[in-house]
Amino acid sequence: MRIGVKRGEARVEKYNSCWPELFNKEHRKFEVIFPGAHIVHIGSTSVPGMLAKPIIDILLGYKSDQEFENYKTYLVANGYRYRGCPHEIGDHIFIFVSENDIQTHKVHMVEFLGDLWKEKIKFRDILRKNKSVCERYSQFKKELASQYGHSRKEYTRRKGHLIEEILKQR
Repeated sequence: MRIGVKRGEARVEKYNSCWPELFNKEHRKFEVIFPGAHIVHIGSTSVPGMLAKPIIDILLGYKSDQEFENYKTYLVANGYRYRGCPHEIGDHIFIFVSENDIQTHKVHMVEFLGDLWKEKIKFRDILRKNKSVCERYSQFKKELASQYGHSRKEYTRRKGHLIEEILKQR
């Protein structure tokens, strides 16, 4: 099973039924240290049938500044690199990078039950429940990856307007 994408690149592939287990593996490791933590599988790897970058997106909710710091310390100590909030204010990004600069997991740490938490779960749920929206988004991602596979930053930026449109529909 191949997972991960080289830093800066955007490549999508067919859904892999192993992706939920890769999420569950990370979830179990975290749950041992922080029982009851709010951890959810999000992103395209959480949507059966969806084309996706083979990077496992994990949503981690924190309830206090102390909890944020505890989670951050754990993630950094376990190989995740903290990237700050490069896309949205309040969406703290942690990337796990394996050998050869391959990014395999991405943690979005946000305020539990805050607007970003709700928005990320809402988007995932729309894609899971609406096959035509899922197919449209998959096709769009495929086109973007073919045009901007060399620039994940541009790939991500160009997805934004469709994501906003999908979130407004429901």
